[in-house]
Amino acid sequence: MADGAANGGASILKADPRYIVPGLVRGLEMLRQLTRERPAQTLSELAGSLGLSRSAAFRLAYTLEQEGYVVRDEHTMQYRLTSKAVMFGFEFIQSLELHRVAQPVIRAVAGQTRIGVHLAMLEGWQTIYIDQVSAQIQFATNLHVGTRTPAHTSASGRILLAYQSPERLESIFHLLVRHAGDADVPQSFAEMLKTARSDRRKGYVYKGSIYLPGVVSFAAPLHGRTGEGVAALLVTGPRAFIEANGGERWLKNIVLEAAADISMKLGFVLKTEKRIRS
Repeated sequence: MADGAANGGASILKADPRYIVPGLVRGLEMLRQLTRERPAQTLSELAGSLGLSRSAAFRLAYTLEQEGYVVRDEHTMQYRLTSKAVMFGFEFIQSLELHRVAQPVIRAVAGQTRIGVHLAMLEGWQTIYIDQVSAQIQFATNLHVGTRTPAHTSASGRILLAYQSPERLESIFHLLVRHAGDADVPQSFAEMLKTARSDRRKGYVYKGSIYLPGVVSFAAPLHGRTGEGVAALLVTGPRAFIEANGGERWLKNIVLEAAADISMKLGFVLKTEKRIRS
C-alpha cells in the first residue's frame, strides 16, 4: 500500500497481460456503458460504444443477461443493469441514499410493530428485498436480503407494479408469462392492469402470503423526487398477532406515515405524483 502510494499508484497500473482475461474485461466494459446518462441501450448502441461486432456484443450481453447482471426489455430491446450488478458491493448499496434515509425509519417501524420490516425494489419481473429489520417476536420468515419473488405474488411487488406506466407494466406482464411458470400469473394484461390501478387508488396492499399460511403483509410505496415508485416499505408478520393489534387499520396508520416520511426525505412532493392513465 505504502509503495503504491509513494509511486503515484504505479504498481496498480502495471498489469501482466498473461493473466488478463479479455472476455471478462469486455464484459465489465459493457456494464460500464450503462450509465446514469444512458441507462438503457440497444445491442447496436453497445456494440458501437465498445467497437465490437454485433455478434460479439450479443455474446457478451447474452452472458450478462443469463447471469442476471443485465435485463433486456422485450419491447424496446434495450438492456439495463439489474441490482445484481452492484450486489457484490453490498456495503456500497448500504451507502446509497435510499438505505441512508430509510434505515432509521424502518428501525422505528420495527420497534413500534415488533414484526419484520423490509425494503424491496422491482427488478424486471421480480421483487428483490434489499434491506430488513428482523421481527422482535418469534416469527419465521423466508424473506431475507437478496430474496427474489415474482412481483405479482407479493404485497411489495404489487404496490411497485401499481406505480409503473401501462407500457412498462405490459412489458413486465410478458416477462411474467415467459419466466414465472405456474406462479398464478394473471390471465391477461388487462387483468394485471386492473389490479394495478386498484392498488394505486388504495395507496397500499394488504394481503396474506401465498408462501406462508397464517402470515400477512402490508406494503406501501416509496416515491422518488419525480413521483416514481422507487421501492416499497413492507411489514410482515403472523396474522393472529397483527389482527390482535388492530389488523389492517393498525398497520395502515404506521406504515403509510413511515413511507411518507421516507419519500419526503428522498425529495418527493405529493403534487408531482403521476397516475396510471385511464
